[in-house]
Amino acid sequence: MTTPAAAIALAIRDRLSQITTFGGFLTDAGQNVALGWRELRDDAPLPCLTLVEIGHGIDGDAVRGRNLQVRIDWIVEGLTRVQDDALTPLYAIEADVLRALFADDFKPAGRWVRLNYQGRELIPPEDGSTLAAVRIRLTTIHQEVFP
Repeated sequence: MTTPAAAIALAIRDRLSQITTFGGFLTDAGQNVALGWRELRDDAPLPCLTLVEIGHGIDGDAVRGRNLQVRIDWIVEGLTRVQDDALTPLYAIEADVLRALFADDFKPAGRWVRLNYQGRELIPPEDGSTLAAVRIRLTTIHQEVFP
């Protein structure tokens, strides 16, 4: 049995995996999508995406037998190599992620989930590196019955 959080993570991953230029997107960031943390190897295809849960909470009071509004906070990190212009590829990754996730209703495992965009953070290359990242903050809200 899959937990609601796991079903939501898998559904987000599946949508992110659709991001390819062949599919009409600006980038191929969906060619390499990971759940959780990863070790980036030299042979890993770039751009790539990583989905990480960064918070989990309940909106309201937990009362036995009642539906709870469960909020999960996520980061989708898009990583790419940059040369002279870091902003254009990072903006393209963000646009692709938003297009993939907000294309239509989000119903993982038949469960309605509200998906909210919370903003982004651009991470410049470190000294001597050509890798830059965009971190896209999302929130999902779904209902669960408190046992």
